[in-house]
Amino acid sequence: MLGKMFGGGGPKFEPMQPVHVTDAIRVIAETDEDDAEEAQGDLFGSDGCDGMFVLVEKGRVVGLTGASPIEESNDSGWLSWTYLTESHQGNGSGRFMVESLLQDLNDRGIRKLFISTSDYREDGVFIYAAAHKFYEALGAVEEMRVPRYHSNTEAKILYGLVNPNVQAVPPEPF
Repeated sequence: MLGKMFGGGGPKFEPMQPVHVTDAIRVIAETDEDDAEEAQGDLFGSDGCDGMFVLVEKGRVVGLTGASPIEESNDSGWLSWTYLTESHQGNGSGRFMVESLLQDLNDRGIRKLFISTSDYREDGVFIYAAAHKFYEALGAVEEMRVPRYHSNTEAKILYGLVNPNVQAVPPEPF
């Protein structure tokens, strides 16, 4: 889809490689330096690039996303670090990235993706408000909110996103 928008020469969605990690951390730091610091530990770790993808334009990482399976489930996962440079927001790049991820998850049988976020504020501004609106536009539904989870003023919010690419498996009869 995005390739059509940009005449075939647009950003490319590809598996994250160790060479992408430093640029991916830079993309995260544009939104939240604390997340960038935490992501650095995750992405430079031994399994850091597993399940992760980058959006690359002209040799530069402009976005990243990924998912990890939930161990207790064989058909659900957690959305991992998902960030896009400010210059690529609002033009369909985020949707392209997440829809490409959902297609990959379809190939792995992942029926539902859980998204963990928060209502973190900086100087009274909700830092993740645009992300919440984006997830909801994709069809994600807020399934749980835990007040005062991260701090006295910051709740944890969990969204669920059913992968539209995966056919629902009918329940087994009793």
